[in-house]
Amino acid sequence: METKSVYASPASDLLNKNAVVWDGDFIKTQNPARLPACCIGCGAVDKLGQTEEKLTYLNPLTFFWILLSPIALIIAYFVFRKQLSISYSRCAPCTKKATLWGNIAKISWVLFVVGIVVRILIGKQFFMLQMIVILGSPLLALFATAMKDTQLSVKDFREPIFVLKGFNKAFVAKLKGQSR
Repeated sequence: METKSVYASPASDLLNKNAVVWDGDFIKTQNPARLPACCIGCGAVDKLGQTEEKLTYLNPLTFFWILLSPIALIIAYFVFRKQLSISYSRCAPCTKKATLWGNIAKISWVLFVVGIVVRILIGKQFFMLQMIVILGSPLLALFATAMKDTQLSVKDFREPIFVLKGFNKAFVAKLKGQSR
């Protein structure tokens, strides 16, 4: 039987690649991450489907490369970004809502392109309708994109730990209740 020295460092909870550790309202995890089986949108635990996503972290100081040139910023973005592959669960109603808003966003962008083409082809006839479509459809698309977003993002990166933020209050309450 092995005895552990009292001077040995404690085993990290994050040694397991799929482990998640709560730090206040944030979760610390490693790449690839797998969140517990609980809907990220509403906290439900039944009828869940898995969703895979890539989250990108970029240190805010990287944006100072814009002082050199936009091309330097683009190069710095691709060199310094850190990506996290994350798998999380969504219930059927939350998946349906995200799909609906995603489709509304796609249709809005198509309307924007069609509005520009119509404007070029027929000129100033129906000018107000054309402007409503050209100016309104991108706003609707941005709103729809915000509505389908989980708000999940990477707050910080300290090799090899990612700190995630933006969890729904129901999701946090459910998981913190399970961990006690």
